[in-house]
Formats: sequence, structure tokens, C-alpha cells
Amino acid sequence: MIKPVWKSFKINNGLNLRFPQEIKLKDNMLASFDEELQVITLSKNGESIATDVLSREKDMFECVEMEVNPETRKCGLGGLLHAFTVMLAKENKLKKLQLFSLPEAVRFHFNKGFRTACGGRDTAVSCMRSIIKSDTPYDDLKVKAKDIMFNLSLSDKKAIEMADHLYDEYLNRAIKDNVPREKLMLPSTLVMDLSMKRVGKNAEFYNTILNDFGIDYVI
Repeated sequence: MIKPVWKSFKINNGLNLRFPQEIKLKDNMLASFDEELQVITLSKNGESIATDVLSREKDMFECVEMEVNPETRKCGLGGLLHAFTVMLAKENKLKKLQLFSLPEAVRFHFNKGFRTACGGRDTAVSCMRSIIKSDTPYDDLKVKAKDIMFNLSLSDKKAIEMADHLYDEYLNRAIKDNVPREKLMLPSTLVMDLSMKRVGKNAEFYNTILNDFGIDYVI
């Protein structure tokens, strides 16, 4: 088991950042961390097999772009990249992680603890429309989505939060029922976030990932 070694420095926006040094993983893999570009790279035998580009904001990490080589997918590398980001968020005392998910990746991120983060009225409206127009049997959710759409039109401040919760319920049902993605009418990009409070309640999930790859760290 390898224990991460950390270093601290200031990045371009003046914020402090703690990043680890290289970490040797199982199966001759290596995790390297570019603190200036804020990029995590997983490599094997000198070749990059997965990357995660981050951006340190005031109280969060934005996961700008995650990419896993097609030939190394379904090997747990995407989960490991998320586990590293959670580890970084903890070390930097941040409140959450946030990303913009493509439709094909929503299930993956949802299963890793990420939830809907509409943020603004336009995004909330887009999410409610996708429920209403979806080819799913969730008539009760469609009725609720229409009600929230009306509240959004009135600029109800609580409507965005209601839209978040309803879309999370929608995704949870769809994933459990294994509804095909093409029937869900997902937005072209979906804002999702993972709060550190939620991580804390399910820390063992990420600890198991880190342990499986030989990393001595406890979330």
C-alpha cells in the first residue's frame, strides 16, 4: 500500500492547492499529478490510459474533462479518477465536485454519488421538459414536472431546488429500472455535483476503490 505524499502551492487565480506526488499503483500503473495544469493522468508502461482535467474554484473542484481509453474501460479507472478527485477535495477542504455530464455518462456519474445541480432557471426548465417528453411510464413525475415548470415561470426561488430533487428521483428510478437512454430525453449536458457531505455518508465506497488500487488513504 502506498501513502500519498502531498505538496502545497499557489495557482494562477491566487488560491492555494494541495496536490500529491506520483503514486505507483497495482499492475504496473502510475498515477501522476500536474499541479500547474491540474490534471490527473493514469499511465501503464509509459502510455497514458486515462486523464481527468480539474479546475480549482473557490469552494469546489470542477471536473472539466474525464477521458478513459476505450481499450481500458470497465477496469475501474473512471471510478479511480473520481476517487482521486474526492481525495483532493478533502485535502483542500472544498465543499463539492461539479461536472457537466454527457447523456451517455449520466448513469456512471450518478452511480458514483453525483446528483443533479440545475443551478439556474433555464437548466431546471430543460430538465423538467426532458421528464415530460420522455418515453417512460413515470406519469406521477411528469405531473410534478409540469407543476414545477409553472412555478419556474413565476420565478419561485424554491422551484429550482424542487427541480433538482425531482430529476434525481427520475434518474434513480430510470437507472433502477434499466430504462434505455434514448427514452429518457436527457439534456445535451447535465450539471451534476457531489457534495463532500454526501461523500462523508458513503466514504467506504471511495475508500474501497482507493484500497483496491493499493492507495493508503482514508476519505
